Amino acid sequence: MYGSQSSRLSASSRGRRSSTSVSAYTPTNHQNRASRLPASASRNSAMKISNDHARYSSVASSIVPSSAVRRMSSVFKTPAKQTGFKDTRNLTNRDVQSTMHHKIMDFLIAADYPQLNEKFIRAPTKSEFIRMFEFILTQLDNQYQFEGKIEEEMPLLMRNLGYPVALKPSTMQTIGASHTMPHLFGAITWLIDAINARITIVTFIRLNFLCQYVLFQIADKISPQDYLLASEDDSGEARSLMYGYTIRCYKALGDVPGRTVDPSDLETESERLLIILEEHDEIVATSGELNELEETLQKEWNELQKSAGDLGQLDTELAASREDYAKVKDYQDQMKKSLSGIEKALGENNIKLSGLERKMTELREDNAEKESIIANQKMSGETARQLRSQKTEFNNQTKQIQDAMTKIDKEIYDLRKAGFGEGITMRNQYTDFVRELGNIQRHFNAIDDSFEAVMQQHSPNEPNFLSFLDEIREHIKMAEKDVKSYWNELEEKDARLNEEINTISEQKEVLKNEFDKLQRSIEMKKHSQMLKREDWTEEIRKMQLELDVAQNELSVLHGAKNTKANSREQLAAMKKVYQMRKIAIQEAQFQLSHEISAKLDRVFEEWDHIQECRAQLRKTEKMLRDAFDKYISVPQQ
Repeated sequence: MYGSQSSRLSASSRGRRSSTSVSAYTPTNHQNRASRLPASASRNSAMKISNDHARYSSVASSIVPSSAVRRMSSVFKTPAKQTGFKDTRNLTNRDVQSTMHHKIMDFLIAADYPQLNEKFIRAPTKSEFIRMFEFILTQLDNQYQFEGKIEEEMPLLMRNLGYPVALKPSTMQTIGASHTMPHLFGAITWLIDAINARITIVTFIRLNFLCQYVLFQIADKISPQDYLLASEDDSGEARSLMYGYTIRCYKALGDVPGRTVDPSDLETESERLLIILEEHDEIVATSGELNELEETLQKEWNELQKSAGDLGQLDTELAASREDYAKVKDYQDQMKKSLSGIEKALGENNIKLSGLERKMTELREDNAEKESIIANQKMSGETARQLRSQKTEFNNQTKQIQDAMTKIDKEIYDLRKAGFGEGITMRNQYTDFVRELGNIQRHFNAIDDSFEAVMQQHSPNEPNFLSFLDEIREHIKMAEKDVKSYWNELEEKDARLNEEINTISEQKEVLKNEFDKLQRSIEMKKHSQMLKREDWTEEIRKMQLELDVAQNELSVLHGAKNTKANSREQLAAMKKVYQMRKIAIQEAQFQLSHEISAKLDRVFEEWDHIQECRAQLRKTEKMLRDAFDKYISVPQQ
């Protein structure tokens, strides 16, 4: 929700959690409780200690010439008797190794290590381990550059940083081996815990300086009322949260003069800020889930509309199939009538043909009989001419009968050919009808297709096909019942989906009302924070009174010293002490001036970063509000 700022907060929270659990997997020497972390690069650069920061950085060097700096902290000391410490961690245990792998993985992910994967963490090569070790060291000192051999550099660096376990040369010679990597991962885990502890301390110190700097700037230039009600970032919501967080931190850390700093106060206020941000994130996540659910329901509704369109198309195809079936039935009736007429004409022609054949047979017999009579007896020429004319007439009649028979055979052939063609056409239409009926049944999830196989075995040209038509009609009626039941189920499902959409819309309205209530509660909290701001004039007056008391005490001490200045030896001793303290104060002032300059540089860098974060917050919040306005302006389905 808040871009880089939220990731920075999460990383810092992980750093706090890891720093509190250092003792679990980090060896600690009870004899040396002081911090072993090296000084920062900016501090060394301010003190003008090193001439080559790239090679002799604060990580790789433990040489500090100033005695005052040595007295200030033990971070530059090399722990004595490191070889006498015994590592109590069971590095060969798989659970301990898995924990170390996860800790290294989380640290590298938070630091944006490039090209990271689980295999790289569990079994890295020597070059990959060197690159990872150098990257982790740069998180401690960004000016450090790895040069030389890893076998020589890593033990020296870990010893200078205060790692209580000595890294053996044999271990450094076999980087990448399964028996070596647990010891190296143990050292890397200790280094990560040290970095997280340093980040926590440095963050706390920076935030303390930043709180004081920001609050004095506000007191001098900007009134709290103007700061809370600024209109740069949409009614001052982000500024109000950060302003309240800064006020509470300052009250917890700087309320009582001389109070020791307690990091738990800072963590408590940070957790409160994180809770508020997480509530915003939960609202955004809930809105996103509602949007996804609404999109899913919209997709289901579109699918139902598409299914309804397909169902209408199937109804159209079923009606067309019924029309085709009626046409086939009418055509079959016509074919039956034409076949009955053809059969009737064929029977009549057969009767005529049989009569003609019988008559022709009789004529042939009569002719043969007459020819035999003529051959056996003598006849006159007149009789012979009559017989020839009768024979010619008889031959003409026979030819006419033969022509008539040929014409009848041709008509019978044409009728059979037409009937055969009509049978083929009717069989093709019947096949199309069976296929369309099967497709409709399969679309409506008809599992039993045995009747379709039975229909494929029959043909409309069969003599008993009329009896099978009754079975087809019964099957079509059953299919109509299935279609009607399926249509009713779709209507019921559509009604249920409409009810679910209405329920989700009601839930959406309820969540919207809860969000409005939450916004109102946040505005009330901001108003209460504005009313509970501190009176800075009273704080300054208290500090001035404490300063006056300290000055009075100092004058009393000087008076006491003057009263005791009777002896020259005591006076000389006091002068000597005074000179020593003066020298120490000058050295401390010199060191403090450089430290303050370095810290101010870091404070200004952090202030610029905060400005960038604020700009990113305003941009992200504007995008979020636009998304909410867009979401609210969408019409209800």
